Amino acid sequence: MEAKQQQQQQQQQQQHFLVVAYPNQGLINPARVLAERLAASSCAVTFSTAISAHRRMFPSLPSPDHPVHLAGISFAPYSDGFDAGFRWFVDDLAELNARVAELGPRTLGAVLDSLAARGRPVTRVVYTMALPWVADVARSRGLPAALFWVQPAAVLALYYHYNSSSAHYDRLIAESSAAATVEFPGLPGFEIRELPSVLTNTSDETSRVILQILREAFDTLESESKEKTTPPPTKVLVNTFEALEREALETVRGRCGIDAVAVGPLIKGGAGGDLFEAAEERRYMEWLDAQAEGSVVYVSFGSLAVMKGRQMEEMRAGLRLLGRPYLWVVRRNNREEGERVGLKWDEEEEEQESAGGMGMVVEWCEQVKVLSHRAVGCFVTHCGWNSTLEGVACGVPAVAAPQIVEQHTNAALLEKRFGTGVRAEMDAEGVLLRDELRRCVDFVMRDEGIRARAEMWREKAREAVEQGGSSDRELRRFVEEAKQQQQQHFLVVAHPNQGLINPARVLAERLTASSCGVTFSTAVSAHRRMFPSLPSPDHPVHLAGISFVPYSDGFDAGFRLFVDDFAELYARAAELGPRTLGAVLDSLAARGRPVTRVVYTMAVPWVADVARRRGLPAALFWVQPAAVLALHYHYNRSSDHYDRLIAESSAAATVEFPGLPGFEIRDLPSVLTNTSDETSRVILQILREAFETLESESKESTTPPPRTKVLVNTFEALEREALETVRGRCGIDAVAVGPLIKGGAGGDLFEAAEERRYMEWLDAQAERSVVYVSFGSLAVMKGRQMEEMRAGLRLLGRPYLWVVRRNNREEGERVGLEWDEEEEEEESAGGGMGMVVEWCEQVKVLSHRAVGCFVTHCGWNSTLEGVACGVPAVAAPQMAEQQTNAALLEKRFGTGVRAETDAEGVLLRDEFRRCVDFVMRDEGIRARAQMWREKAREAVEEGGSSDRALRLFVETDSKISPSI
Repeated sequence: MEAKQQQQQQQQQQQHFLVVAYPNQGLINPARVLAERLAASSCAVTFSTAISAHRRMFPSLPSPDHPVHLAGISFAPYSDGFDAGFRWFVDDLAELNARVAELGPRTLGAVLDSLAARGRPVTRVVYTMALPWVADVARSRGLPAALFWVQPAAVLALYYHYNSSSAHYDRLIAESSAAATVEFPGLPGFEIRELPSVLTNTSDETSRVILQILREAFDTLESESKEKTTPPPTKVLVNTFEALEREALETVRGRCGIDAVAVGPLIKGGAGGDLFEAAEERRYMEWLDAQAEGSVVYVSFGSLAVMKGRQMEEMRAGLRLLGRPYLWVVRRNNREEGERVGLKWDEEEEEQESAGGMGMVVEWCEQVKVLSHRAVGCFVTHCGWNSTLEGVACGVPAVAAPQIVEQHTNAALLEKRFGTGVRAEMDAEGVLLRDELRRCVDFVMRDEGIRARAEMWREKAREAVEQGGSSDRELRRFVEEAKQQQQQHFLVVAHPNQGLINPARVLAERLTASSCGVTFSTAVSAHRRMFPSLPSPDHPVHLAGISFVPYSDGFDAGFRLFVDDFAELYARAAELGPRTLGAVLDSLAARGRPVTRVVYTMAVPWVADVARRRGLPAALFWVQPAAVLALHYHYNRSSDHYDRLIAESSAAATVEFPGLPGFEIRDLPSVLTNTSDETSRVILQILREAFETLESESKESTTPPPRTKVLVNTFEALEREALETVRGRCGIDAVAVGPLIKGGAGGDLFEAAEERRYMEWLDAQAERSVVYVSFGSLAVMKGRQMEEMRAGLRLLGRPYLWVVRRNNREEGERVGLEWDEEEEEEESAGGGMGMVVEWCEQVKVLSHRAVGCFVTHCGWNSTLEGVACGVPAVAAPQMAEQQTNAALLEKRFGTGVRAETDAEGVLLRDEFRRCVDFVMRDEGIRARAQMWREKAREAVEEGGSSDRALRLFVETDSKISPSI
C-alpha cells in the first residue's frame, strides 16, 4: 500500500501537461505534435479535444468519449455540446462558441478531476486558439496556463495591435482601397487585402464571432500579465521558428510584452489522428514514385474551407491545361460542390489519368509525406499556416490561393518575406481562374531563385527542430522553467491551540507571498471558532490566497485543557487524525491541487507518518525558541541522567546541556521538573516520539544532506548560539524564519473586544505610560492570582490594559472579584486607571506608542511579540517552556525581569509593583528592547536573515525527510 502511494506521489510531482485543442484539424495537428515533443521531454501529457473530434481521430472506440493511451500520450476528451460534430459554414458558430463557453469548463473540469483522482494531477495547461475559456478553468484551479498560437508571429503581433486600437484600424480599413498599406507598430506595412479577412469583412457573422474570441484571448493575456508581480510577460507558444520570423518575434516580445516561445515548425509526420479518412497511402505514394523528380503539382486547400463550384471547375481545367502530373486533394464536401456545376469524379477515369501521366485525385492524404517526396515540385495551397509551414519545412515552392481568415497574411509572408512562392490573383468573386493557375505554377516551377530560397528555408527549419536548434532549445527552456515554477503546494497543519495556530497562520501567509499554494488545516473545533459564521463547522474557507480545510481529531465540539483528558485527546487524534487529514489530502488532489510539502506544528507528530506514507516531504514547525529545541533534544537522549540531576538538586541549581549556557532548574520547562503531572507525561511522550522519528529519519536518509529541516520561530541575531548548537551538536537543519507575528484581525479562537474602544482609550494615554497585562490563550489563573493582579494594578498608579479571558474571570469571581463593565468604563474614562477586556489584537496594542510595559506569562509567541515591538517586559511564567523563555528574556535578551512568586506560584501585588516600576524606569532595558525591535524588523524584511532562509526553504529542490 505504501509503495503504491509513493508511486502515486512521484507521478504527482512529475510535470503533467494538459494540451487542450479546438476540434479542428488545423489546430489538432500542431497541438498533437507539441504534445509529442513535450512527452519526449520526459513530461506526462494528456491531450484533450472535443468528443466530436476525438471519435473521428479514433473511430473504432467502444464509445465516443472513451479515453485512449497512445505513444506515451493519454487522450481524454471533453464535451463542447456538439458531440455529433459541428459543420462549418452550416451550423451557427456563435451558438457553438456560447455553448462551449458554458459547457466546456464543466466537462474539462471533469477531465482534470478524473486525472487527479487517478494520481496524475495536471501541473500545467496549454491550450490552442479559439478556447480562451480554458485559461479561466486553469486559473480557477491555480494551474499555470499558456496559449498555443498556431498562426505566424506576425499575425499574433498584428491582432495584438488591432485589439489595442480596433476603432483606429477599423476606420483606416473602411476608408482605404484594398491595395492601400496599413502600418502596425514593429511590423512591415501590409496591404489591406493582405490582412486577415476577419478584419476586412467585419459584417460577416463568423468574422464577428472570431474577433470576439480573439478579443477574449488578448484580454486574458493582459489580465494575466497585470496579475503577475514576477516575472511578468505571459508565455505564448508560437508555431514558428526564430530564423523565419525573427523581426516579428522581437516585436511580439518587445512592443507587445508577450514572451513568445518559438517552438516550430510543428509538423505532423506520421499517420493517424486525422479527422478525415485518407486514401490508401500505398496507391498515391506508388504513383508519386513513378513520376520524375520535381515534376508533380500537389494541390490541397486544407481541412476547413468549402470551395465554390466554379473554383472546382477552374481548378480541374487549369490542372489539365498544365500538362504536368498532379495530385489533387478534394474532400468529400468539395466534390459535392464540383458536382453542382457538372464535374464528375470517375474513379476509372482518374486511374487512367494517373496511369497516363496526368494526375490523381484523392479525398485526403498524409500531406507531409507527399511534400517530402522527391517528385513534388510545386504546392498549390490555400495558405493555412500549417500548410504554409509544411511547404517551407519540405522545401517546396508554392502558389498561394488564400481563402479566409489569416491565409491572406500568410500568402503575403510567403511571397514577400520568405520568397518561396507567389500569390495568385483572383477574379471579382475570389475564384482562381485556370489561366492564372497555369501562369503561377509555370513561374514557380521554373524560377531558380524561388527554388533556392525554398531549399534554404528547408535547411533552416530542420536546424530549428533538431537537438540544440532554436526551437528545440526554446521548448526545453519552457519545460525546464515550468518544472522550476511548478507551484509548491504546502499543507500547513496546526494543533488546535491559539498559540500554535497564530504563528502557523503567519507562516502560511509568508509562504503564499513566496508564490506558493497554501492550504491551512487545523482541527474542526478550532476551524469553527476561527470562522464562526460558516454554514457547517467543517466548511472550507478561501481567504487572502490561503485555503482553510479542517480535519477531525475526534473532539469537534472542542477540548477543554485542564478539564478534559489530554491523554485521551492525543490518543484519539493519533487514531482519527491520519484518516481525516488523509481525506483532506485526497480532496485537494481530486480538485487538481495536490500537496507537494507538509509543514506541521508541535503536538501533532502523527502528521509526519501521514506524509511519509504518501511520499510527501514534511517539516516540523517548532514554535518555541531554538534553545528549548536543543534542550529537549539533549534531554531526550539522556533523560535518566537529567531526571536524576533534577530530582537531586535545588530549584536554584544549574544544569548543563551541551552547547547551551547553564539553566537553573527553575528555568527548565515544567514538563521536565514536574513529571508526576499527567499532562507533563503526555507531552514528554509526544516529544519522545518526535525525536525518535527525527533520529530514525536521519539514519534512513541516503541523500545528502541527511539532516532533517525544522522551521523555528526565531531569528538569527536573537538566538545565534542556540541555532548553532541545534545545527551542530543536534544535527538538525534549523531554518530560522521568525519572528512570525500575527498582524491583522481575524482567525482568533476568542472573541475580541470592540477594537475601536480600547485603541481609542490607548490614544488618550501618554507615551510609554500604559502597563499591558495578558497571560495568553491557554492557562487558567488561580483565583488568588487574579485577586493579587487586580490589587497590584491599582497599587501602580499607572494606566493599564488587562486581558482577562472569560474562564479567568470565573476564577476571579470565586474569590469575590467583580467585573463591573460600568466601573471599568469609569476607571478608564475618568480615573485614568485602566481597562479590562476579554481579548484584543495583541500586536496592535504592543505596537501602540502608549504601551511602556508588558506583563506576560512568557509564552513564546508573546515573548517574541514583545521583542518585535520593543516593549520591556515583566515575566510571570506559568507552565511548559515559559520558565525557559523568561530566563532567556531576562538573562540573554536583557529586555525585562522575571518576577518572583510565592510557594503556590502566585505573583504577589508588591512584587508585581516592584517589577513594573523597575522595567519602566530602567534605561538599559528600554535601549535593549529598542535594539531587538530593529533587529527583528531587519530579519523579516526583504533580504533579511529570516526572509532569505524561508525563500531558500521554498526554493530548495532537495527532499525534506518527514520529521517530528
